[in-house]
Amino acid sequence: MKKVFAVIVNYRETGKTLNLLSQLKKQKSKAKIIPAVVNNNSGEDIVLAIKNKFPETIVIDSVNNLGFAKAVNKAVRLGLYKNADYFWLLNPDLKIASDFLTRLLKVRADICGPIIKYKKQGKWIYDLGGRINWIWGRACHVETTDYQWRHSGEPVWRLQNHKKNGFRARFACQNDEVESIDYLSGCCLLIKRQVFDKIGLLDERFFLYYEDADFCRRAVSSGFSLKTVNVSAIHYLKGQKKKESKPLFNLYHNIISNLLFILKYQKNFRLFLSLGYFILLGFKVVLNYLFDKIRYNFFFFTVLSLFIFLRVHLISATLPFTEEIGRDYLSAKHIAFDRQILLLGPPSSHTWLFHGPLYYYLLALFLLIFKGSPFSGYFLTFLIDILEFVFLYYFTKTLFSKKTALVSLLFLSLFPSSYALARIPAHYSLAPFFSLLSLGFFLTFFNRRRNVFLYLSALATGIAVQMHLSAMILVFFCPGVLLLMKKVRETLLFFGVFLLPLSPILFYDVTHGLEMIKLLILWLPYRILRFSFLSWPLAVLALALGFLSLRMIKKNLNNFTLLLSFISFSVLLLFLHGDPPLHYFYFLIPAFIILCAHLTTKLQKNSRLLLKIASVFIILVWSGFGVYFFFQKYLPAQLNPGSYPVPLIDQEKAVILILSDAKNKPFKLWRYGDLDIFNGYLDNYRYLVWWLGGREEDSKALLTYTIYEDKGKFKTYANLNDKFFYLDRVIIEKTNQ
Repeated sequence: MKKVFAVIVNYRETGKTLNLLSQLKKQKSKAKIIPAVVNNNSGEDIVLAIKNKFPETIVIDSVNNLGFAKAVNKAVRLGLYKNADYFWLLNPDLKIASDFLTRLLKVRADICGPIIKYKKQGKWIYDLGGRINWIWGRACHVETTDYQWRHSGEPVWRLQNHKKNGFRARFACQNDEVESIDYLSGCCLLIKRQVFDKIGLLDERFFLYYEDADFCRRAVSSGFSLKTVNVSAIHYLKGQKKKESKPLFNLYHNIISNLLFILKYQKNFRLFLSLGYFILLGFKVVLNYLFDKIRYNFFFFTVLSLFIFLRVHLISATLPFTEEIGRDYLSAKHIAFDRQILLLGPPSSHTWLFHGPLYYYLLALFLLIFKGSPFSGYFLTFLIDILEFVFLYYFTKTLFSKKTALVSLLFLSLFPSSYALARIPAHYSLAPFFSLLSLGFFLTFFNRRRNVFLYLSALATGIAVQMHLSAMILVFFCPGVLLLMKKVRETLLFFGVFLLPLSPILFYDVTHGLEMIKLLILWLPYRILRFSFLSWPLAVLALALGFLSLRMIKKNLNNFTLLLSFISFSVLLLFLHGDPPLHYFYFLIPAFIILCAHLTTKLQKNSRLLLKIASVFIILVWSGFGVYFFFQKYLPAQLNPGSYPVPLIDQEKAVILILSDAKNKPFKLWRYGDLDIFNGYLDNYRYLVWWLGGREEDSKALLTYTIYEDKGKFKTYANLNDKFFYLDRVIIEKTNQ
């Protein structure tokens, strides 16, 4: 029986090493596998774990980090002593089939290895082995995304004109094997004992990198054969630079090992060429690394500064404080200062339907912190907006790429609806952030299949619905995708966790005969039957997009198709509601921005010059329009004396004047302005009266102060015999009767 000595070098990858040992145990091979783990100063107690689960495994413990070559040599020496026939070098982060070793042993080669399969930027890459460019002294892996193996008499693999590091490689082979290679990757390598007996062990001067190229080069020079076999091994970490814990460490050893390789093999004129190229390449690599760090950090903090500037610039002169905001402040005041418990949140446009009370409690907390200041709500909104900036970067970087994340931050910073919304201290201003959490955690669950992210998504959905009811679309979309994936249990879990944040309002509705739920069930078909004719074209478009995205999901379920489907599905449902106002779409802002950023970076990565130019053009147009709109449209409108809503600073002036004139006498308030047909549209002034220390409004008082925010209505309703106070934005009429 053949003895195969399986060598695994473990460096802080205990879980992966244990997983690989379990895969070795499942190998259906007639050969005897002797696993040997070199514990390369992992800093973990792996020895005990291996002995408990895999007692047959040999563990060689090292207190120092020996590097790959030296660690392998320790195990090989032991294997030679135990008369092993083969040595199988394995990286811990590999996934192999149960017949993997059997297929390798059938190959007539002294050194053989599989096709290394790994994911890079969402695509599967196939590594066939390596080539050495003897002009520059560089070793590189030959990789492709086009993997089509044909079982026939003619050549089964042909890779034409594959350019890599200055040379073109051609492969043509028979019998499912590739021979025209210079070296094989050391992450999975089967080596006959005779190779070590004749050429010796790995060169320990190569701490990391190039040790496999050097060993294979020595073997080929001694007459041994190399082959890549048509069997794949999945390599999880390869190609994922973001998971490298020590990029500078790896960069240093890559450069040093390349230099050692050049000095070892290059002679005469080629040595000078290789050293010259090496020096230039070394400078380029180091400068690129430093430039990337500086560039990305500079861009990030520049965008962050722009993000903050557009949300704080002249905020004291333009902060809106509408009647609805004042209503929310009064409710939060009852919680913060009167110690009341509220089960209902802000009312919707329907008198029978309410949001959840969470916003009131968040606002109450900030009222306590800032002692009732009308800016408390703005501070809350600003904090949530900063969190939206952070989480947008995190989710986009995790689910797409770092470049997409940076572009999405730029788009978020300069998106007019985003910075305008961030300057409004209202409950619906928080909806985009919690919708982002819901969608981001859901996509993370979709990618990682860990239920904790599904629970977080459901929890964030429940909170988003409390901020604005249009986020209820998430309650239909996320479970719909789960059912499409045939995850019934996870769907039920989603609904269960979703209802937790809504427990106060549900408790209220249950104790009041389920009034809201009953009316909501009756209202939905009523809204659909009243479908506006003007909305049909947009609804048909949304429906077409919905069907298209559904087909895309079934064909290729990924982050992009899920985002596109969510936006299409949301637009469709919103237009089924009728002619939705603009603020119904606010919760879609993060998803829309991520989608635009992803498409822009996809254009930038395209090899066609026109598409690259198009991506730059999109970024410039978006940025230019965002800045132009802020300074030429948005800010002038807010500072315009005739604009609505009247900013907080002018409302404070009006209330201070009223309190000074009333001299602690009982009075009542009235106003004329936008939406003055609604009762209670004085709550913002009532809150300011309380905050500025005035006495509570008396509805029976004879002294009345009428605030004209609309000066056009002043000419219609004012009594010229009364007394008037003229301010920049408003006129106050004093009536004493």
